[in-house]
Amino acid sequence: SDVMTAYDAWIKQGIEKGIEKGILQGREEEQSKAVVKLFKKHFTIPEIADIMEISIEKVKDILKKEGLL
Repeated sequence: SDVMTAYDAWIKQGIEKGIEKGILQGREEEQSKAVVKLFKKHFTIPEIADIMEISIEKVKDILKKEGLL
């Protein structure tokens, strides 16, 4: 019973970490989409950073990743 309980706890912990990782990844994807959309609408990098409340470097990283810089 104790072994099964430890196993169940281990599985539950893995599932919770997977869910957290998925949520974080989803947020990052949405953030990237928003940055790209603003950039394509001719907002400046500092404006995008201000609107999105992220650093200028983060905006640049996203734009580089998307092949826009």
